[in-house]
Amino acid sequence: MTASMTVPPDEERLFQEMLSGVQRPVRYIGGEWNQVVKDHRDVDVTFALAYPDVYEIGMSHLGFRILYSLLNAREDTAAERVFCPWPDMADALRRHRRPLTTLETQTPLREFDVVGFSLQYEMTFTNVLEMLDLVAEAGIDVEAAQAIYRLLAIAKYDERFVVPTLSRTDEKRLYTDQGCCGFE
Repeated sequence: MTASMTVPPDEERLFQEMLSGVQRPVRYIGGEWNQVVKDHRDVDVTFALAYPDVYEIGMSHLGFRILYSLLNAREDTAAERVFCPWPDMADALRRHRRPLTTLETQTPLREFDVVGFSLQYEMTFTNVLEMLDLVAEAGIDVEAAQAIYRLLAIAKYDERFVVPTLSRTDEKRLYTDQGCCGFE
């Protein structure tokens, strides 16, 4: 972390206290080998790369690590990671009204230019809602969180978030209702 992005002592003390009450605090501290930390003032775009599952699952996904590396290879972009907290940490965040933050600089998600969710399988879709709820509780505009939810709920076929349908007829109806460009 650069000197300009240091966490105030009271905030750091509270964070350490919260970590002492969770099962696996290492999930939330960062500092791993090959972690990239950039000063947000030196880049044009800040990107929170969100994985809607716990740290161990997200970091074992090669595609997530590749995206992180590619984004940070750009001089104009700072990409940081955030994962869905386990219920013990989610409860602590709510209890202390703390925002969901990234590993690299403990920056709240509401302060990023882009928050991108990596959606790999359907079982994590509810975790996106959990993460958005944690962001909303900490002060993000509720209308913005609801807009993100609506976008996820009506995602098109060419997007990563797709709710499978039972038959090709249903797919065609959804395709025309959403105005997609077409199947490839």
